[in-house]
Amino acid sequence: MEHRPVADGQRVAGVYRRPVMLASGRNGMLDDAKGSSLVRWKPIEQRLGEQLAATVRGGGVSWEIGRQRGPALG
Repeated sequence: MEHRPVADGQRVAGVYRRPVMLASGRNGMLDDAKGSSLVRWKPIEQRLGEQLAATVRGGGVSWEIGRQRGPALG
């Protein structure tokens, strides 16, 4: 599976597969069946296997739960 880095301001979506510990800290792996992205982890352990989306902005992350359309709430 291809890893796709997430740029500042980018929104990524996929199924939350597992937490990943890196030297930079804890991340969550989102899998969209084409590849995976690592996003800075927040307390989302109970969401394992669910559809999530995340938008990265200046070192922070806004998480969205489920399949949502329109502007993100974060």
